[in-house]
Amino acid sequence: MSRLFDKPLVSIVMPAHNVDGSICRAVESLQRQTCENFELLAVDLNSDDRTSDMLERMADRDIRITILHQSDDDSQLALNCALDQLRGTYLLFVRGNDWLEPSALEELLHVMEQSNSDLVLSSYYIDSYFGQSECISKQCRCTEESFDTQADFRAAAWRLFKEGQLDDLWGKLFKLNRVKQLNIHFRKQSFDGQCFVLDYVRDIERVATEAQPRYHHCIEGNNACRSQWEDGLYQQLQDEHKELLELYHHWGLDGDPASIEVIQRRYLKGFLGLMRRLCDSACKMPAGEKRKLVRQMVSDDAIQLAARMARPEGRWDFLMLAAIRTRNIALLMAGGSFGAHLMHHNAKMSFHKKNSAKYYGV
Repeated sequence: MSRLFDKPLVSIVMPAHNVDGSICRAVESLQRQTCENFELLAVDLNSDDRTSDMLERMADRDIRITILHQSDDDSQLALNCALDQLRGTYLLFVRGNDWLEPSALEELLHVMEQSNSDLVLSSYYIDSYFGQSECISKQCRCTEESFDTQADFRAAAWRLFKEGQLDDLWGKLFKLNRVKQLNIHFRKQSFDGQCFVLDYVRDIERVATEAQPRYHHCIEGNNACRSQWEDGLYQQLQDEHKELLELYHHWGLDGDPASIEVIQRRYLKGFLGLMRRLCDSACKMPAGEKRKLVRQMVSDDAIQLAARMARPEGRWDFLMLAAIRTRNIALLMAGGSFGAHLMHHNAKMSFHKKNSAKYYGV
């Protein structure tokens, strides 16, 4: 039986869409936390599987769980409604696919309170599941640090972006009163809530990082690199790139070479990811429309600037970089198709090759 607290210490928001295969694991990982003083607001994002029913059954047995049902496709509106209902001191986002180790919440709170920070970033695992029998887990670690001044954080932020620590919402501990005071909400153009994070850190004073990973970000290994092309993805990538450039301008660091190189590399990486999606055999857009869109994308000044400034990390990236610089549409499309094929079929092997990876059966 869960305990009833007058006021929850941590408010947890869990978006969930068609995750009936993982939602019980996600919620149960929270129920097993050594810190019991939390509220969970699970946001059912218009699921058409058993997710909603499973959440309702768990909520019936745990008074800390509340379910918010979304009846349309506006997931940002649903998440904003969730934010308005929260009562805690701190805020944590957990995907319905993911799970936390039992001490995760307690350790995040310890770092937050010891460092007197406004935000705690944490190392995490990426768990790639291959069927029901095996999982390969990769550690994504950050150095344990405490940035005690605004200047210290801003000077180091490029490293945190490079490590992926500021890319999304998941597993970070925010202060809820800061979110409400700044009136931070979700916007439609945000990938995984990155604009939410950028708004939160815009004028932040103190940030801490926690080196021990306790958050498990779970993906389906066989489909990890086969994300579908969707209308609006290119515009979203451009919008977020502009947001990041504007943030560094606000910080007065738009002339810092290391920071700008990381920003341009992130944009290049996102662009190449879109090329894989667009040129994947799973994308049914007519070939003529694909060529037209690729020509439009590669002609943009932003990607040409990124191609000049960014330092790519792999051979395929170098190949695509040459195609971008020369605006070679045929080579870009062939490279995108090859990249999608290669990443799909070698996804499992690539995890095996990582020095920090561990393999286990599930």
